[in-house]
Amino acid sequence: MTVTKLRALLRLCVATNGETGQPPADYRPIQDAGRLLALSRGREPLVRNVVGEDGQLVGFRLTDDGQAFAGAVRDFFKAALP
Repeated sequence: MTVTKLRALLRLCVATNGETGQPPADYRPIQDAGRLLALSRGREPLVRNVVGEDGQLVGFRLTDDGQAFAGAVRDFFKAALP
């Protein structure tokens, strides 16, 4: 994973609500769209594409693995920051 993909994933993790596991409906990661698309592919994708009724890409959500990653990041920062 490149640094830019990691940055895009971290931004999605921060935007995602910890309780619902969903980013806000108005979250539109225009600058990260290509990177998040790349993270939605592969054997263990961290991101899932959200498609509207017309078949157009409308956003991204974390997969179960992505939510586990987000939880680990939150736990790390809770422990590291006073």
